[in-house]
Amino acid sequence: MNKIVIVTCSAVVGGLMFAYCIYFDRKRRKQLKLKKTIGDDIHETNANESDASVKVDIPSSTDVHTYMINEMLTGQKLISIGNVREGVDHMINAVSVYKHPEHLLDELRQRLNDNAFRLLLKKLSKVSPEFRKIADRVAVKPNRKISFRVR
Repeated sequence: MNKIVIVTCSAVVGGLMFAYCIYFDRKRRKQLKLKKTIGDDIHETNANESDASVKVDIPSSTDVHTYMINEMLTGQKLISIGNVREGVDHMINAVSVYKHPEHLLDELRQRLNDNAFRLLLKKLSKVSPEFRKIADRVAVKPNRKISFRVR
């Protein structure tokens, strides 16, 4: 008797779950917005396959500049309180969006302590081959401190 009750209950629960899935699948497919987005996705993939050009949303230069400054300030703040790894991560974000990363790295060499700068170069070389070349060039350059002559 117990076996029959268990089998019957599990069959009823399974049937209800199956009906629930079918109901919500049909409800989802009837939505016009979903049909439109699926159609747009299909058209976009067909257009991308036929066209070699890819449309990319490029942020404005002021947005990039603001992001870079915020990342630099956050990195400097974290390094100053002793959280070097997270600070270096923020510095890498700033270097990666800057137009001339080599110039920025020269400036950071003068402003950061040696351990933080070495960690920055090490992590930066892992980002991409382009940054590896830049990090190697900057690592080879001698550290030039600016000094002023008093006459």
